Amino acid sequence: MVDDSIDMLRNVSAMLSAEGFHTIMAATALDAMKIYKMQFLRVDVVLLDYKLPIFTGAEVFEELRAINPQVKVLLTSGIAEIAEMRKMLQRGLLGFIPKPFTCDALCTRLREAMRATRSPVAQHPAV
Repeated sequence: MVDDSIDMLRNVSAMLSAEGFHTIMAATALDAMKIYKMQFLRVDVVLLDYKLPIFTGAEVFEELRAINPQVKVLLTSGIAEIAEMRKMLQRGLLGFIPKPFTCDALCTRLREAMRATRSPVAQHPAV
């Protein structure tokens, strides 16, 4: 999960843990890209906030796709960026979950994303 709000990261991580999910948290776009590059084979779905300092969710999405073109990403935000989301959906974004969301809604969307069919994982780029 990528979100610049530490409280949001903690709350969602606790909520998902109670539902049996393991969460890797990143509070910045740079941390998210670094963590994903090192651990992308362990990541089933990335829950990505659109509004981040320095990079937008769209920019982070493209960076994650550069690491693994088959990355599964769900975008979340309290503000709908409709035009940008449409572009991202065309590029492989799995969907959007508006904030605030309920545990049930989030878990349902995550399970759907995990079941979504993708091609085999691309080779990890040389570090």
